[in-house]
Amino acid sequence: MKNEAGEMNSDEMNAKWMAYMTPGQEHEMLNNQSGNWSEEITIWSHEGAEPMLSSAKVQIEMILEGRYQQSTHVGEFAGMPFHGIGLVAFDNAAKKYYSSWVDNMSTGLLYTTGTMDPKTKGIAFVGEMPDFVTGKMTKVREIITQTSDSEMIMEMYNTPPAGKEFLTMKIVMKKN
Repeated sequence: MKNEAGEMNSDEMNAKWMAYMTPGQEHEMLNNQSGNWSEEITIWSHEGAEPMLSSAKVQIEMILEGRYQQSTHVGEFAGMPFHGIGLVAFDNAAKKYYSSWVDNMSTGLLYTTGTMDPKTKGIAFVGEMPDFVTGKMTKVREIITQTSDSEMIMEMYNTPPAGKEFLTMKIVMKKN
């Protein structure tokens, strides 16, 4: 109930805050991915390019009392050590997924927002990141689909500033 100034009373505010902060079924779905995984990674630098292959190990865990999913990736790429950290959140108020990614092969942060496709149960994320060659922003689309309890697939598509969208990365993850 609102007061004369149109403000909610403290009980209503507290109830809304509790609903906002309480992990729900989306968080449980993220928690079901917790564990150790192996990744087989295929990267294409541009459409039609020869693929570059690498592998990594991933630890996925829920942090902050089950509110956020953190993934820590360790492997090798192009003969160099590779380390990356991902964070996925589901915001109960916005009803969206949010993802961030950092790694030791860049100085940027990839930030995307996403929604669940009810048919595939995959999360489709969209965002932008700088193209390190041109410095211009590149559109990014990621689709993460859990195909079984022990396998997930991530596909990343880029749209260069003056080009068309192409598959730039595919990661097949298998739970150990």
